[in-house]
Amino acid sequence: MKARMRVLAIVLFITGIVISAFVLTVRRTGEPGRKASANGNSSSKSNKDAVPNAGHSVRENGRDLRGVEANVSLLNEFRAAAFADDGEEFRLALSAMLSRKFAGDPAKVLEELTSYLDHENEKIRFELAKMYVWAGSQDEKVVQTLLFFVENEENKPTQKEFPGQPGEIYTEDFRKSAAKLLTAFRIQEAVDSLWTAYEQTSDRLYLRHLSVFRDGRVSEEALNLIEAKKAKYSDLHKVFGIYKVAEAAKPLEKIFNARQERDPGRNQSELAWSLYQITGSREYYDYLVEREFYVHNTLFDVPDVLGILENDLRKDDGSDPNAKGDRAFLSLLARDGGREIVENYLVEVFEEKITSPVDVATRYQVAAHLNVKALNGAAQFYEDKYENGFWPHYSKRKGWPIYNLLVGYDY
Repeated sequence: MKARMRVLAIVLFITGIVISAFVLTVRRTGEPGRKASANGNSSSKSNKDAVPNAGHSVRENGRDLRGVEANVSLLNEFRAAAFADDGEEFRLALSAMLSRKFAGDPAKVLEELTSYLDHENEKIRFELAKMYVWAGSQDEKVVQTLLFFVENEENKPTQKEFPGQPGEIYTEDFRKSAAKLLTAFRIQEAVDSLWTAYEQTSDRLYLRHLSVFRDGRVSEEALNLIEAKKAKYSDLHKVFGIYKVAEAAKPLEKIFNARQERDPGRNQSELAWSLYQITGSREYYDYLVEREFYVHNTLFDVPDVLGILENDLRKDDGSDPNAKGDRAFLSLLARDGGREIVENYLVEVFEEKITSPVDVATRYQVAAHLNVKALNGAAQFYEDKYENGFWPHYSKRKGWPIYNLLVGYDY
């Protein structure tokens, strides 16, 4: 009896080893499955398009994956999310590609994902198109995907519940999100689609986006709204300022004076800028200079503004939390002529000739964006010395746009 029990124990032990090996293999290679085709339908099974085990995740285990292994692992996550028709998991996989935990090459991953721009899940289509734009692509397929969201009247806002947070609701609006993205990255092909969206909805948001492109139809429409007494001056004051709509001056002055008596803040400076554009009044100019509005808004200039900003940047060593060096840094990035100043400044920072208040990750991201030889070399020097892992990450993203840093700046 004891002999039989020993034999049974040995058999069970060996069986356990075999099963463990099989599970490990599945997690590494992915289970055979199907992926969504360009039109959202399922295609036949193939080893190439295997759907991975959902537990194998760059995000969750935080391992420092390297090279091809990281690319394959993340691609498996995308294929699994697309196969499961799970837009949120697809978005999280895209977020993982922006994380420093992902040590692969985003370009190699993105070039494998173009077919998902035709996926039937609108969140997968939108999030992927957004990532391509963030990576600097303005490929026709990418742009057309986003334009479809802007032009399509059937794209309505929907209420969603945050995953894992019962009762926590947010609004998902791909139409407005696509419009904002196209405007932020100055994609000129968006202009007519934005105008179509405005005509369909009468939403002033689209007029504000169109004003960024200086579209001529906006000034005429602004006058029409004033004449029809439908102008919401607090919403459209920047549009009136950009197009110097004289008819808006008196209503805007009334709003400005009323706010000034209550609680003037950042919005008051924005309003003062619009009034200065329209009236040219020295009163509003002085108001803006006193509040150093040129730091926040590149549409407002003062004499030698680049020199002033460079001085603010260089005299800030990071010891004073109220100093404005980091804001001056971003303002220079957003201005014509300012990027060369930033480039020279960052070389000195990476070579440790000066200290800087600018966040270290921001320094590396900007260095990769500017992508010039001297700055790349200085960034590598700093990385070699401190091995903080930033440059291996950002050096694979050279030339990528930096809109995420310039939110709120006009450029």
